[in-house]
Amino acid sequence: GSGKFASIGSSTYEVEGAALKLIEYFEKFESLRDQTWLSPLSSDEVDEIELLRGGKKIFYAQREGSVWTNAHHQPLKADVSFFLDQITHARIREFIDKEEVSHRLIDSIRKKPLHHITFKDRLGNTTEAYLKWETLAGTRKLFSLTSSRPTAVFQVFDEATRFFEPLKP
Repeated sequence: GSGKFASIGSSTYEVEGAALKLIEYFEKFESLRDQTWLSPLSSDEVDEIELLRGGKKIFYAQREGSVWTNAHHQPLKADVSFFLDQITHARIREFIDKEEVSHRLIDSIRKKPLHHITFKDRLGNTTEAYLKWETLAGTRKLFSLTSSRPTAVFQVFDEATRFFEPLKP
């Protein structure tokens, strides 16, 4: 054999041949992870959005055909499709893997998020996302979590807060 091993979950595998050559191209494990924080949600799947800031609803939109409307079925001026494309493709800057740090962040982010967004698909399934500024190792950073990956915490790029600027009721 190759003498090279990979551990996936509770199983260990010997890696050889093409798989071994492929693994040599990765600089770090993060390359194999899904790099978008709302994954597996895509903008085409979303039919309803509710945005809360500081616990107060500041934006609501529902898809009616190709038009986004408010709760009273009036067309919105906000470019909701652009917002959805931006946020569903937002990249993760860093995965927070240290369990004690991620548990503390999960609790803090859920208690008092900067943004709490609920996305619903046409079947009524929801995905919730949270964003919050936190200080970690003396530096202020923007963190996120999502109900589709409940035990994961991500640092996202600071620019992610700009996605919400065009949303006006």
